[in-house]
Amino acid sequence: MRNAIVLVLFSLLFQLPNLQAQRNEYWLNSGELSIRQNELETALKNYNFYIENNPDDPIGYLHRARLYEAMGRNTESYLDVQVAERLNPFSLMIVNPAMRSKYSAKKSYGYEYEDLDKAFIKSPSKLKEYQMLFDKLSVDHAQDSLLLEVIHELSLKNIDKAELLLSKVEKTYLNKALMYDLAGKIQMKRLNYTKAIELFTTAIEEDSLFAIAYHNRSICYKLNGEYDKAEADLDTAIDINDNVSLFYFTYAKLNERRGTDEIALDYYSKALEIDEDYEEALVNYSQLLKGLGEYDEGLIYLNKAVNNNPGLIENRFHKANLHFVYANYDKAIIEYNKFLDEHPQDGDALFNKGLSMILMREISDGCGEIERSLDIKDSEKRRNLFNMFCNSNRN
Repeated sequence: MRNAIVLVLFSLLFQLPNLQAQRNEYWLNSGELSIRQNELETALKNYNFYIENNPDDPIGYLHRARLYEAMGRNTESYLDVQVAERLNPFSLMIVNPAMRSKYSAKKSYGYEYEDLDKAFIKSPSKLKEYQMLFDKLSVDHAQDSLLLEVIHELSLKNIDKAELLLSKVEKTYLNKALMYDLAGKIQMKRLNYTKAIELFTTAIEEDSLFAIAYHNRSICYKLNGEYDKAEADLDTAIDINDNVSLFYFTYAKLNERRGTDEIALDYYSKALEIDEDYEEALVNYSQLLKGLGEYDEGLIYLNKAVNNNPGLIENRFHKANLHFVYANYDKAIIEYNKFLDEHPQDGDALFNKGLSMILMREISDGCGEIERSLDIKDSEKRRNLFNMFCNSNRN
């Protein structure tokens, strides 16, 4: 009998923290409900109860600060925000969408080919630009068709298949510049930049007005860290044809690499003037705007990219980020999970998913997701955020 009583008491003690956590959530939820019913004094009592029992949790102060602001008690609202910020500077993202945008992981399209299976790897293959070349190529449409297939497979990052198809094309004096260019792109995606540069150079020697070859060589120079040569090639490509959005996109990427973000903005803008629905330019432009503090304008362009192509897997990530910024955390988590279904080792998506869960008060599970993300992709900023939210007792 005595043992049974001890077990019951032990069980009750074990449940006490959970009961306290449920009571804490009750006070927060009751406060929110009272606000919706315009019972502001009742909401204030609930938040006061929460703060009295959880004086080191910034969320109570932030809820009460928002209530004080609605009641016109601005000084008290300000003081509560100050307390919350001292307890955890990152907690302000609970009430500040710009801060949520600032600290969430972002993605943009790039030319880094170390892992072709990763999302957001940009292919310098715009089929439309290459199709313009076919009017002056061989009248053998079967050969032209094969070349188009090579370009298509390259855009899909099917390098081996593209190389096999290219080997079946008969080289002529009309198409050999293009063939050298495509061979160069194959080498570029295999990270053989020196060989790729040689092939692009040969393509240019065969056709000195081959703007795309200058553009492609510039990417190799950029990836090699030879920024001046990359810029010179892009200038030449644009001098030959100043109406190709891809060239301005690549110029923007070069300026981002050099740290001249304001100039990069101008080039993304020029790319979008030529092609207003240019997916990769819309995304990169939006992320750069947000990185420079232009959150509202950045969200406009990101919304446009997502709405233009909602089924694109990369846009699952961006759609999730939009939900996160707008505090629709449950919807954000759904979209992050859809992205993670295809890219389960993506540290950015795991980080943002964990952050969404934390802001939904699912602290333990959210911290677990962030911890997983840090094993994949660590940074001082993310580690600091993890420490502030997670290195205390998890609910």
